[in-house]
Amino acid sequence: MPTAIVDGYTAEGFALIADGLSTDEHKVPLRKNNQKIFTIPDSGKLLAYALYGTTRITGRYGPHPALDLSAEAEKAAVELAEYDPSDLLTYATNFCGRLQQTLADCKENMDYPCITPDLGKPGRFLILQIFFRGYYRGTPAKTDVTIAHENGSVTIEPFNLPQWGFR
Repeated sequence: MPTAIVDGYTAEGFALIADGLSTDEHKVPLRKNNQKIFTIPDSGKLLAYALYGTTRITGRYGPHPALDLSAEAEKAAVELAEYDPSDLLTYATNFCGRLQQTLADCKENMDYPCITPDLGKPGRFLILQIFFRGYYRGTPAKTDVTIAHENGSVTIEPFNLPQWGFR
């Protein structure tokens, strides 16, 4: 699950870079060409998001994924194409709230992953972190959201990062 994600902004644009490696819960490499960065389809926003963490959760009753969070994130991006709140934090919270609800809806068919402990929060485990980067309403913007679980309850924690300005 170790993923390398790098971002950067210049006056001319931004870059969001990730590796393509995926591993199983024992850190054994599975694939080297996974897509981890996705664009958000909307002419009014120039945004991308990167996924870090467990994107495929296996069902209790078989080896096939019970839930593909990467596909669910793409679905959320399409469904929110016309959604235009005043800031990226609100957009990202709504986006990830859809993933939170999907995880809750699938709870009976799977066990949430307990691979990555949330440091400083005993008993809580990270499922996925989503990094939103780009230009929101013409301004450089970045927001991160953590999706985690504790005692069978899924939470999301969105937070704004310091915004970069250019003169």
